[in-house]
Parts: sequence; structure tokens; C-alpha cells
Amino acid sequence: MADEAVPAGAAAPLVGGGPLPPPPPPPAAAAAADAADAAMAAAAAAACTRLVLFDFDRTLFYAANSDEWVFEELAPDLLPLLHQRVRATGAAGWTAAINWALGALPPRGIPAGALLGALRRAPWPADATVLLRRLAATPGVQVGIVSDANAAYIDTILDAAGLGGGGRGELLGAGVATNGAAVSPAGGLTVVPYTAGRQPHGCGRCPPNICKGEVVTELLQERPNVRQVVYVGDGSNDVCPVLRLGPADIALARQGMAMERELADLAACGDPALRARVTSWSTPADLLGLFRALTDPPAAAAAAPSA
Repeated sequence: MADEAVPAGAAAPLVGGGPLPPPPPPPAAAAAADAADAAMAAAAAAACTRLVLFDFDRTLFYAANSDEWVFEELAPDLLPLLHQRVRATGAAGWTAAINWALGALPPRGIPAGALLGALRRAPWPADATVLLRRLAATPGVQVGIVSDANAAYIDTILDAAGLGGGGRGELLGAGVATNGAAVSPAGGLTVVPYTAGRQPHGCGRCPPNICKGEVVTELLQERPNVRQVVYVGDGSNDVCPVLRLGPADIALARQGMAMERELADLAACGDPALRARVTSWSTPADLLGLFRALTDPPAAAAAAPSA
């Protein structure tokens, strides 16, 4: 099933979540540094008045779905078999199907390191780098990623784009909520559901491994002074977080994709759960222009060249 965790002891941690043993007690100096970091993070969260959240695949990582991209590059014959498994189980079985396909890579001589090395060649739009840096430099704004990919893929792609260190820190002050990843005994990558070790989310709209709407609710609880949320996505699993937003908030839906279609259907039938304003976007340059209009002073936005 998609929400099955990796059995304890069966995988060594790579990045992200998963059922890991508790760490040894840190030295006193390290504990003090952690406390200082936590205090700074709490202060930044309190100062956040606009929360900007991005989906990753086909949104920030505009050209592709990272789960599929690795197979397109390394084992294209597995891709139709992966899709066949997903069709048989539905969207709820996506994580289990991905783990099946990932398990087929080590016997082909493709361990986790080679897979992540391939991801460093993945296409990343320069406009997304400009956008993240602009938003991070805007007072009162915090940026986060809410994704059904996994931490190994996201960290690798951001690092290859020159957004490594700061990608998890100053650029993404609201963090990255996504599935974890671990190295299997065979040396391959295994995706660990975001919900591993958590209570089941119980959301009927979302797959078992992550409810993006629940993530948005938690982020807002930690940021009581947020006056506006801007959520950017493309897929069906980006609808639930939008339905957690209010009339001051904005949903940016990629044109021609499932998120746009489903939100349009909800608007057409007057669903009261849809309160956010919905705007479409088509390219990373579109997003850059939309956020310039949102965050720049009116005079500066009028004078800026079109993206």
C-alpha cells in the first residue's frame, strides 16, 4: 500500500522522514545552537505575513514529474509497467508503484547514487531560481514546498540548480513538506511516506501518503500573522490545500492541468469550500510576472519589463 512505512532496520536513512532510531543526546553546545536556530525560526514564522507555497513536480520543476523523469532517463521500459500498476490500484497506489519500480533499478546496476546523479541533469527553469530568490528577499514573505515527490529528489534538483544550502534555509523559510527517502539493503532508493509515524490524515481527497491540505493548516497554525496565502500547483492533489484557503488568498493553477479543471468545476457549481481567488499560469515566466505584480510596490511593478 502507498502508506506503508519501510520496516525498522530494513533501510539506512538517506534524507527526509521514515522510521529512524532516536539520535544520541547532542553535546551541550550543539543543543544550544539548535535552540538558537529554533528561536530564529519561530521569530521568522511570527514575522511572516504572506505565505507562498509551491508544488514541485510540473510546477517549480516545470518540465516534468521527477518520479517519472528518472525512469525516462534510466529505464524507460519500466515506465509503462509503472503506469499499469497505478491504473490497477488508483492514485492511492502511486507511492507503492514507485517503490516497486525503484526496486528494479539496483539489479540493473543503477544504485541510489547513480539515480541521484542523473537527477542533477534534470531540467530546471532559470525563472524558478529568480522567483525563489526574489520572494526570499521580500519582507514578510516565507516560501515553502508541499510535494508528493520525495526529499532526495527535491534536494538533489535544488542543489544542482545552485539552490542547495539556502534552498532548505533562507530561500525556503517555510520548509519542504514531502515524502522521505531511504537507501534499501539492495542499494536502491525507497520512498518513505510523509505520513510515516504520523496519524492517518483521513482526507478523502488525498492519497494516504500525504494530505497537502493538512500541511497548509499546520503551516498556518505556526504562522498566526499570515494575512495572505498564495498556493501554486498543477495537479489534483493541489485542490485540497486550496480548499483550506480564504477569500484573501490566491490559488495559481497551471493552465490546462487537473488543478485548473477541477477548481473551475467547483467554481461553476458554486461550491462554498472554494473561497480563494483562482488565477491561471502557463510558464515559469508567467509566474515570475504574477509574483512581481503581487510583491513589488505599484510604481516598481508598472515600470518593470514584462517577464
